[in-house]
Amino acid sequence: MRIVTWNVRGLVASDKRGMLKRHLVKIAIDIVLIQETKCISEDIDKLIRFCKEWNGIFSPAFGRAGGLGILWNPSLVNITKSFEEKQGLSCQVQHRLSKLELELWNIYGPTNSQEKAKLWEEIRNCIAKNGNKKIIIGGDFNVILELADKRGGIRKVTRDILDFRNFIQKIEVVDCKPTDGWFTWNNRRQG
Repeated sequence: MRIVTWNVRGLVASDKRGMLKRHLVKIAIDIVLIQETKCISEDIDKLIRFCKEWNGIFSPAFGRAGGLGILWNPSLVNITKSFEEKQGLSCQVQHRLSKLELELWNIYGPTNSQEKAKLWEEIRNCIAKNGNKKIIIGGDFNVILELADKRGGIRKVTRDILDFRNFIQKIEVVDCKPTDGWFTWNNRRQG
């Protein structure tokens, strides 16, 4: 199963939606996790109509910040139920070809350290409730694990990084490195 996670930094503008659609056609993927759509409830209807070859679920942004979506190719993936939480979307996934079944979470992490700590605790509790279910967690956590994951700005280990590393260790997950580059966005800067 091929999954892409992408912080799109807004899908309100038609040119941004066009870029998303071109990428959906260009790369052979089964599921796309989208963060920071910046779409309010009225915009979500446009997105669903726009991505008509794909099925999707979306949660609205708070004002024009945040907003999440999960798109899937219905000929390859079956979503049996979905849940919307404050900081994420989750769904039950069955891949039609491989018969793989799992729970998929799309997270958009807060920027505030205290809110991050609350989210990490909520995720730990959800994982504990799920027992041995297969879970894939993707998204934009608004924190990095390693300094190598950051470009530009001040590069130092912060309390948020240490807390995130501790969280990752406690829930015993593996950081899957992308097969095509390190980042899911590009601002076309050189260097």
